[in-house]
Amino acid sequence: MGERSKQRSKKLNREEWRAHYAAWVSSGESQATYCERHGLNYAAFYYWRTQLRQRSEQSKSRFETLTVQSPQPASPSIRIHLPNGIQLSIGASAEFGLVRDVLQLLRGSAC
Repeated sequence: MGERSKQRSKKLNREEWRAHYAAWVSSGESQATYCERHGLNYAAFYYWRTQLRQRSEQSKSRFETLTVQSPQPASPSIRIHLPNGIQLSIGASAEFGLVRDVLQLLRGSAC
């Protein structure tokens, strides 16, 4: 890189460096190749790349985006109130065999 590229690099402002940084990222080229092609000082480009990345990281929100799902409507269930005050709820998705076994146990116990 000649003297011309060093002088050109010193004249660029932050926005111009930001534009070069974005163009370099989308180019897929190595930094050296991009700098050579655009007549940029490699060390200056590296400096501005670091500065722009740090600013980008600092400006990112410290909050995470959360997706809140609406609660699902309650599925139908069976609710049994026993004389001793115990309440038993059985969801609609419960297996028939489980419900049958619970009812047989209740029938056999003295509530």
